[in-house]
Amino acid sequence: MLYKKGEDSREKKVYCTSSSTSQLRLIGFKYGEPVPKELITRWFNGGKAVDDACREEFGLVLEEIKNENKYIDELRQTPQGALSLAILLDQLPRNVYRKTAIPFRVFDPMAREITRYVLENKWDEQVNHIERIFFYLPLEHSENLQDQELCLQKSLENWNSAPPVYQGILKVDHDFVVEHYEIIKRFGRFPHRNYVLEREFTPEEIEYMKSGPNTFGQ
Repeated sequence: MLYKKGEDSREKKVYCTSSSTSQLRLIGFKYGEPVPKELITRWFNGGKAVDDACREEFGLVLEEIKNENKYIDELRQTPQGALSLAILLDQLPRNVYRKTAIPFRVFDPMAREITRYVLENKWDEQVNHIERIFFYLPLEHSENLQDQELCLQKSLENWNSAPPVYQGILKVDHDFVVEHYEIIKRFGRFPHRNYVLEREFTPEEIEYMKSGPNTFGQ
């Protein structure tokens, strides 16, 4: 798991194990098995129930990271620790702080830094193909075109090199990568974030938003 309660239940201490099952327990992933579509749907489109669960389990941890930069140095020492950190910084804030600017302004830059550190050390090659997705997601969520291009490259490499049991889910993931890339290539940013980031819409973005585009749960 990512944290355990101490004697004082108000205190939660982040720590890392080598088990991929515990690292990704929130989506019920077990390496070596097909990933059920309903689990992926529950994780990425789980709605209020998943948001509440994430807030209950990880809200305090995220506040400590946001306010004190706690746990980051501790967790970035190993590939599995960095994996925990990538999920903690990139995925969970989108649930805990949904409909606010906090995930984008506070946690996304931290997550991208971890991803760059992982890629420099080639740690993505030391985890399995499903886990690699979580290392690449901070690039997919970036509004920088170079990050998007790198994500496209890494996602394609991951998909092409994966065993057959994961081909289906990695194709779905790559389709989302392409979708994010095309938006940044066209607009230079994600227009659906303009609301929470208090940015003015361009005329082209206004027309785009009228079409009911994918806002990726945000």
